Amino acid sequence: MLRLSSIALLPLVALAAPAHAQSAQSTAGLSEIAEAGDDVVVTANRAARPASTVGQAVTVLDTATIEQRQAQIVSDLLRQTPGVTVARNGGPGAVTSVFIRGAESDQTAALIDGVKLNDPSSPGGGFDFGNLLIGNVARIEVLRGAQSVLWGSQAIGGVVNVITRQPTEQLAINARAEGGWRVMTLTTPPIAWLPQS
Repeated sequence: MLRLSSIALLPLVALAAPAHAQSAQSTAGLSEIAEAGDDVVVTANRAARPASTVGQAVTVLDTATIEQRQAQIVSDLLRQTPGVTVARNGGPGAVTSVFIRGAESDQTAALIDGVKLNDPSSPGGGFDFGNLLIGNVARIEVLRGAQSVLWGSQAIGGVVNVITRQPTEQLAINARAEGGWRVMTLTTPPIAWLPQS
């Protein structure tokens, strides 16, 4: 009987043995390669970090993606993002709600350059994405999942952070004009100027 119990304890003793970690030299090169082509995400941790090191589910829509999709409104770009549902009551410019991972639209925090846009005076505190054009947008970060610790109680579903273009050292003018008959006319002329000192 004693021999049987000692054999049963043998696997437990093997689990108590120390685990040997991998050497740091072999992983150092991999981290540099991973960081070279990654997007930098600010929304996930409130600090600039490469997307590969962020533990949350983040989608970054960069300038190339925005230009490729040729959208006019931010909600049109969000509609093509995984885990995001967009509901619009009518045509462009109508009240537009964004639902992340099935949560209510009031549980989605909307930010522009890290500044919260949700209306604290409204009963739900949601944000209307209907009139948010992409004219001066450089990047959009969509953070899916509960983020109440970092972004407040309205970020239960997730966070949409719209990051605008930074001004250049010289005068830069980008113009875009569209028109139609009995449809919609859109002009988005972002002008950025930083005076030289």
